[in-house]
Amino acid sequence: MAALYAQEAETAAARRISYTEFLQRLAEAEAAWRRQKTIERRIRVAGFPFLRTLDQYDFSLQPKLEERAVRELFTLSFIRGGSGALFCGPQGTGKSHLLVALGLAAISGGHRVKYVRANDLVQELYASLADRSFKRRLKAYTVPSLLLIDEFGHLLWDRDRAALFFEVVSKRYEAQASFVMSSNRDLSEWERVFGDPTLASATLDRIFHVCKVFLTAGESYRMRSSKRDARRS
Repeated sequence: MAALYAQEAETAAARRISYTEFLQRLAEAEAAWRRQKTIERRIRVAGFPFLRTLDQYDFSLQPKLEERAVRELFTLSFIRGGSGALFCGPQGTGKSHLLVALGLAAISGGHRVKYVRANDLVQELYASLADRSFKRRLKAYTVPSLLLIDEFGHLLWDRDRAALFFEVVSKRYEAQASFVMSSNRDLSEWERVFGDPTLASATLDRIFHVCKVFLTAGESYRMRSSKRDARRS
């Protein structure tokens, strides 16, 4: 308001705007500025590796992906309902793009979001056991309205690390807090990621109970782009 006061006062005088309208314009500008600053801060805190929107996603390259159902996710009703989603498919088929775009949409919708790669999540929590920061680290993944877990299954875990992943999933499940995941492993291979069959069963049971599954397919976008560039050269 302080930055715009002189400009708005000059405009008000020129247009003979009432004092009430003048104050309303200043208040609206202040509110819009605060909303934008909040969005920018939440984007920084979310930890996205890049910024992309749904409009930048090319559904024509994924004819088997349920576009209508994906767009329904972006209404954010699943967050209010405490459910989630799971994107499965080969490497480079746009799963991370969709997670980030969904996170940005959720932030614009007033939600707090956290993005993390699955292995980074368990490694951070595992390391926190040594310096007694576990509760604080865990809170970073249980408090946000939406947790985005990318690249599940890239590495196999031992039982201790799998137990930490279960802890995050279990707490969000019990709190009916939404999470969205991506994986390049076939669903039949998921149990191999865990170092313990009981932990695998308990974790996957919670994930599949609340998550709608979306399948991507085809060649990696990066590989397709490399081949196109090679032909041009």
